[in-house]
Amino acid sequence: MTKVNVIQRYKQEVALCTIPSLQLTTNSTNDLTKPKKPCQIILSNWTIRRKTGHKAPAFTHPHGGDAVALVRDIQRAIRQKVCLAEPPITLLMGHWSLNLTSNFILTFAGNPQAELVYKFEKEILAQHFNYSFQLALNFSYTKLAVFGVPIMRDHNGNLPSTDHLRYELGKNVAIKGSKLIDGPTWSRAAHEDKSLTTSCIHFVIHNPNCQKTTQITQAHNCMYGKPVAIKITASLRAYTQCS
Repeated sequence: MTKVNVIQRYKQEVALCTIPSLQLTTNSTNDLTKPKKPCQIILSNWTIRRKTGHKAPAFTHPHGGDAVALVRDIQRAIRQKVCLAEPPITLLMGHWSLNLTSNFILTFAGNPQAELVYKFEKEILAQHFNYSFQLALNFSYTKLAVFGVPIMRDHNGNLPSTDHLRYELGKNVAIKGSKLIDGPTWSRAAHEDKSLTTSCIHFVIHNPNCQKTTQITQAHNCMYGKPVAIKITASLRAYTQCS
Protein backbone atom coordinates (compact mmCIF):
# COMPACT_ATOMS: atom_id res chain seq x y z
CA MET A 1 0.00 0.00 0.00
CA THR A 2 1.46 3.33 -1.01
CA LYS A 3 1.78 6.37 1.23
CA VAL A 4 -1.01 8.13 -0.64
CA ASN A 5 -3.36 5.20 -0.09
CA VAL A 6 -2.54 5.11 3.61
CA ILE A 7 -3.30 8.83 3.97
CA GLN A 8 -6.61 8.47 2.12
CA ARG A 9 -7.61 5.45 4.25
CA TYR A 10 -6.75 7.38 7.41
CA LYS A 11 -8.86 10.35 6.34
CA GLN A 12 -11.81 8.05 5.60
CA GLU A 13 -11.64 6.38 9.03
CA VAL A 14 -11.36 9.74 10.79
CA ALA A 15 -14.40 11.00 8.89
CA LEU A 16 -16.41 7.93 9.84
CA CYS A 17 -15.52 8.40 13.50
CA THR A 18 -16.18 12.13 13.70
CA ILE A 19 -19.52 12.30 11.91
CA PRO A 20 -21.44 10.17 14.45
CA SER A 21 -19.73 12.12 17.21
CA LEU A 22 -20.93 15.41 15.75
CA GLN A 23 -24.42 14.00 15.28
CA LEU A 24 -24.49 12.79 18.87
CA THR A 25 -23.43 16.19 20.14
CA THR A 26 -26.04 17.94 18.00
CA ASN A 27 -28.82 15.58 19.05
CA SER A 28 -27.86 15.87 22.71
CA THR A 29 -27.93 19.65 22.45
CA ASN A 30 -31.33 19.56 20.77
CA ASP A 31 -32.70 17.23 23.47
CA LEU A 32 -31.54 19.66 26.15
CA THR A 33 -33.13 22.65 24.44
CA LYS A 34 -36.49 20.95 23.79
CA PRO A 35 -39.06 21.68 26.52
CA LYS A 36 -40.09 18.51 28.34
CA LYS A 37 -43.77 17.64 28.32
CA PRO A 38 -45.27 17.46 31.80
CA CYS A 39 -46.41 14.03 32.93
CA GLN A 40 -50.18 13.64 32.66
CA ILE A 41 -51.79 12.69 35.95
CA ILE A 42 -54.81 10.43 35.46
CA LEU A 43 -57.67 10.87 37.90
CA SER A 44 -61.24 9.55 37.95
CA ASN A 45 -64.26 11.03 39.70
CA TRP A 46 -67.15 9.16 41.28
CA THR A 47 -70.24 10.71 42.85
CA ILE A 48 -72.25 9.61 45.87
CA ARG A 49 -75.67 10.84 44.80
CA ARG A 50 -79.29 10.46 45.78
CA LYS A 51 -81.31 8.00 43.72
CA THR A 52 -84.18 9.25 41.60
CA GLY A 53 -87.58 8.78 43.21
CA HIS A 54 -86.30 8.81 46.80
CA LYS A 55 -87.73 11.69 48.78
CA ALA A 56 -85.77 11.21 51.95
CA PRO A 57 -85.92 13.61 54.91
CA ALA A 58 -83.52 16.51 55.22
CA PHE A 59 -79.97 15.33 54.65
CA THR A 60 -77.43 15.70 57.45
CA HIS A 61 -73.87 16.00 56.19
CA PRO A 62 -71.51 13.47 57.84
CA HIS A 63 -68.71 14.96 59.96
CA GLY A 64 -70.63 18.22 60.02
CA GLY A 65 -69.86 18.83 56.36
CA ASP A 66 -66.08 18.59 56.85
CA ALA A 67 -64.98 17.06 53.53
CA VAL A 68 -61.38 16.48 54.66
CA ALA A 69 -62.50 14.56 57.76
CA LEU A 70 -64.88 12.46 55.68
CA VAL A 71 -62.16 11.59 53.15
CA ARG A 72 -59.72 10.61 55.91
CA ASP A 73 -62.36 8.39 57.47
CA ILE A 74 -62.97 6.63 54.13
CA GLN A 75 -59.23 6.27 53.47
CA ARG A 76 -58.74 4.70 56.90
CA ALA A 77 -61.63 2.29 56.31
CA ILE A 78 -60.17 1.19 52.96
CA ARG A 79 -56.79 0.41 54.54
CA GLN A 80 -58.39 -1.51 57.39
CA LYS A 81 -60.57 -3.47 54.98
CA VAL A 82 -57.77 -4.77 52.75
CA CYS A 83 -54.93 -4.78 55.32
CA LEU A 84 -52.41 -3.81 52.63
CA ALA A 85 -49.81 -1.05 52.48
CA GLU A 86 -51.03 -0.23 48.95
CA PRO A 87 -54.83 -0.71 48.65
CA PRO A 88 -56.29 -1.71 45.26
CA ILE A 89 -58.00 1.70 45.04
CA THR A 90 -56.47 4.99 46.14
CA LEU A 91 -58.78 7.78 47.23
CA LEU A 92 -56.96 11.10 46.86
CA MET A 93 -59.57 13.68 47.86
CA GLY A 94 -63.25 14.54 47.97
CA HIS A 95 -65.55 17.57 48.06
CA TRP A 96 -69.21 18.48 48.24
CA SER A 97 -70.88 19.31 44.96
CA LEU A 98 -71.60 22.97 44.28
CA ASN A 99 -74.85 22.38 42.37
CA LEU A 100 -76.30 19.61 44.58
CA THR A 101 -75.06 20.04 48.13
CA SER A 102 -76.09 16.50 49.13
CA ASN A 103 -73.79 14.95 46.51
CA PHE A 104 -70.21 14.10 47.40
CA ILE A 105 -67.51 13.73 44.73
CA LEU A 106 -64.68 11.24 45.29
CA THR A 107 -61.43 11.53 43.30
CA PHE A 108 -59.36 8.37 42.80
CA ALA A 109 -55.85 7.95 41.42
CA GLY A 110 -55.82 6.43 37.94
CA ASN A 111 -58.81 4.63 36.45
CA PRO A 112 -59.70 1.75 38.80
CA GLN A 113 -62.08 -0.83 37.39
CA ALA A 114 -65.71 -0.06 38.12
CA GLU A 115 -66.32 -3.55 39.55
CA LEU A 116 -63.46 -3.03 42.00
CA VAL A 117 -64.77 0.32 43.24
CA TYR A 118 -68.32 -1.01 43.60
CA LYS A 119 -66.99 -3.70 45.96
CA PHE A 120 -66.21 -0.93 48.44
CA GLU A 121 -69.47 0.96 47.93
CA LYS A 122 -71.82 -0.11 50.73
CA GLU A 123 -69.42 -0.93 53.55
CA ILE A 124 -66.94 1.91 53.05
CA LEU A 125 -67.42 4.53 50.34
CA ALA A 126 -71.10 5.22 51.00
CA GLN A 127 -71.33 4.03 54.62
CA HIS A 128 -72.02 7.58 55.89
CA PHE A 129 -75.01 7.99 53.52
CA ASN A 130 -78.44 6.39 53.87
CA TYR A 131 -80.27 3.96 51.58
CA SER A 132 -81.41 6.72 49.21
CA PHE A 133 -77.82 7.30 47.99
CA GLN A 134 -75.69 5.34 45.58
CA LEU A 135 -72.21 5.51 44.06
CA ALA A 136 -71.98 6.52 40.39
CA LEU A 137 -69.09 6.91 37.97
CA ASN A 138 -69.06 10.26 36.19
CA PHE A 139 -69.00 8.90 32.62
CA SER A 140 -69.94 5.91 30.40
CA TYR A 141 -73.71 6.07 30.73
CA THR A 142 -76.49 5.06 28.39
CA LYS A 143 -80.14 6.02 28.70
CA LEU A 144 -82.72 3.48 27.55
CA ALA A 145 -86.47 3.60 27.06
CA VAL A 146 -88.86 0.69 27.55
CA PHE A 147 -91.93 0.89 25.33
CA GLY A 148 -95.24 -0.87 25.82
CA VAL A 149 -95.05 -1.24 29.60
CA PRO A 150 -98.51 -2.17 31.00
CA ILE A 151 -99.84 0.41 33.44
CA MET A 152 -101.01 -1.24 36.64
CA ARG A 153 -102.31 1.34 39.12
CA ASP A 154 -103.21 0.56 42.72
CA HIS A 155 -106.61 1.24 44.26
CA ASN A 156 -105.57 4.88 44.82
CA GLY A 157 -104.61 5.35 41.19
CA ASN A 158 -100.86 5.43 41.87
CA LEU A 159 -98.30 4.07 39.42
CA PRO A 160 -95.79 1.39 40.46
CA SER A 161 -92.81 2.95 42.24
CA THR A 162 -89.24 3.12 40.95
CA ASP A 163 -88.23 0.25 43.25
CA HIS A 164 -91.06 -1.93 41.96
CA LEU A 165 -90.21 -1.11 38.34
CA ARG A 166 -86.56 -1.94 38.99
CA TYR A 167 -87.54 -5.29 40.48
CA GLU A 168 -89.83 -6.12 37.56
CA LEU A 169 -87.25 -4.99 34.98
CA GLY A 170 -84.53 -7.01 36.70
CA LYS A 171 -86.39 -10.27 36.03
CA ASN A 172 -85.17 -10.12 32.42
CA VAL A 173 -82.02 -12.18 31.86
CA ALA A 174 -80.36 -9.56 29.65
CA ILE A 175 -80.68 -6.88 32.34
CA LYS A 176 -79.46 -8.98 35.26
CA GLY A 177 -76.06 -7.82 36.42
CA SER A 178 -76.49 -4.32 35.00
CA LYS A 179 -75.59 -1.35 37.19
CA LEU A 180 -78.69 0.86 37.09
CA ILE A 181 -77.70 4.41 37.93
CA ASP A 182 -81.04 6.12 37.50
CA GLY A 183 -84.67 5.04 37.27
CA PRO A 184 -86.68 3.40 35.98
CA THR A 185 -89.14 6.31 35.94
CA TRP A 186 -92.49 6.69 34.21
CA SER A 187 -92.99 9.02 31.28
CA ARG A 188 -94.90 12.26 31.77
CA ALA A 189 -97.82 10.88 29.77
CA ALA A 190 -98.27 8.02 32.24
CA HIS A 191 -98.57 10.50 35.10
CA GLU A 192 -100.91 12.90 33.30
CA ASP A 193 -103.20 10.60 31.28
CA LYS A 194 -104.93 8.03 33.49
CA SER A 195 -106.75 6.51 30.51
CA LEU A 196 -103.54 4.97 29.15
CA THR A 197 -103.12 1.23 29.44
CA THR A 198 -99.46 1.13 28.35
CA SER A 199 -96.70 3.69 28.50
CA CYS A 200 -92.94 4.20 28.49
CA ILE A 201 -90.34 4.15 31.26
CA HIS A 202 -86.72 5.33 31.23
CA PHE A 203 -83.61 4.14 33.03
CA VAL A 204 -79.85 4.78 32.89
CA ILE A 205 -77.15 2.12 33.15
CA HIS A 206 -73.39 2.20 33.48
CA ASN A 207 -72.21 1.04 30.07
CA PRO A 208 -68.44 1.42 29.56
CA ASN A 209 -68.05 -0.77 26.46
CA CYS A 210 -71.60 -0.73 24.96
CA GLN A 211 -71.81 -4.53 25.12
CA LYS A 212 -74.53 -4.54 27.77
CA THR A 213 -76.86 -2.25 25.86
CA THR A 214 -76.49 -4.41 22.76
CA GLN A 215 -77.54 -7.47 24.75
CA ILE A 216 -80.49 -5.65 26.31
CA THR A 217 -81.88 -4.11 23.12
CA GLN A 218 -81.58 -7.37 21.13
CA ALA A 219 -83.11 -9.62 23.79
CA HIS A 220 -86.76 -10.57 24.25
CA ASN A 221 -87.78 -8.59 27.32
CA CYS A 222 -91.05 -8.58 29.25
CA MET A 223 -92.68 -6.57 32.03
CA TYR A 224 -95.80 -7.55 33.94
CA GLY A 225 -96.28 -10.56 31.68
CA LYS A 226 -96.19 -8.69 28.35
CA PRO A 227 -93.40 -8.22 25.77
CA VAL A 228 -91.75 -4.80 25.74
CA ALA A 229 -89.27 -3.10 23.41
CA ILE A 230 -86.13 -1.49 24.80
CA LYS A 231 -84.35 1.18 22.75
CA ILE A 232 -81.35 3.44 23.30
CA THR A 233 -82.55 7.03 23.59
CA ALA A 234 -79.35 8.94 24.39
CA SER A 235 -75.79 8.45 25.55
CA LEU A 236 -75.14 10.51 28.62
CA ARG A 237 -72.19 12.01 30.39
CA ALA A 238 -74.41 12.04 33.42
CA TYR A 239 -74.09 13.42 36.90
CA THR A 240 -70.92 15.39 36.21
CA GLN A 241 -70.53 17.74 39.13
CA CYS A 242 -69.18 21.26 39.35
CA SER A 243 -65.65 21.29 40.70
